[in-house]
Amino acid sequence: MPRLLRHGVEGSQHNLTPLALSLIHTIDIENLSTFNFQLSLSFSYLPSNLPSYNPFVPTPDRFRVLFLCLGNACRSPIAESTARRDAADVLDPSSAGLFPLGYIPPATLQALQSNGYSSEALSSKPITREAWDAADLIINLSGTRTDPLFHHSDKVEDWNVADPYGGSPEVYQQTLEDIAARVHALAGRLRLQRPTSQAQKG
Repeated sequence: MPRLLRHGVEGSQHNLTPLALSLIHTIDIENLSTFNFQLSLSFSYLPSNLPSYNPFVPTPDRFRVLFLCLGNACRSPIAESTARRDAADVLDPSSAGLFPLGYIPPATLQALQSNGYSSEALSSKPITREAWDAADLIINLSGTRTDPLFHHSDKVEDWNVADPYGGSPEVYQQTLEDIAARVHALAGRLRLQRPTSQAQKG
C-alpha cells in the first residue's frame, strides 16, 4: 500500500469528507516516525531531507511532472490530461490532491471532452511519498504555499490558477484554457533543457 503523505487529525475529523476520514485508517502507523511528521489541525509536515530537484543531474528525455491542487478534481486533472495529449514527448504527467475529492466532477469531464481531451486515465487521489519522490517537477496549481507540504522541496513551481469547482461551464472553459497555455509554455521550456537530439524530435 502506498505511504500517504496526508492524514487526518482526530481533533479536526468533523471538517473532513468521508473519503478523507477513510484515509486516516490507511496510514502505516509503524512508519510515521520515519517521516518525522509534525501534526497541526489538518496538515502534516514532510521530512526535512526530501530530495530536491538537482539541475546538474542528467536531463531526462521526459520530465515526470506531478500536478497538485486541493481536491485533485478540477485543476490538476485538467493539467494532467492536457499534458498527456499536448506534451507527451517531453512530459510524463500525473496528478494528486492535498485533500482529494475522490471523484472527477461532471463539469471537469465535460470541459475536457468539449476540448478533445481524454479523461480515461484520471482519478482523484491523495499524494503519496512515492509520487512525490519520483517527480522531477511538482506544479502547485493553487499558487500559494499555505500548506507546509510545499516548504520542504525546491522542485515545486507555483501556478496561480483559480479553482473552478462549482462554477459555470464558462468558468471551467476559462480554467482549461489557462492551464493548457501554461502546460504548453512549460513543455516548450523543458524541451530546451533536453539533449539537442531529443529537443529536435519535439
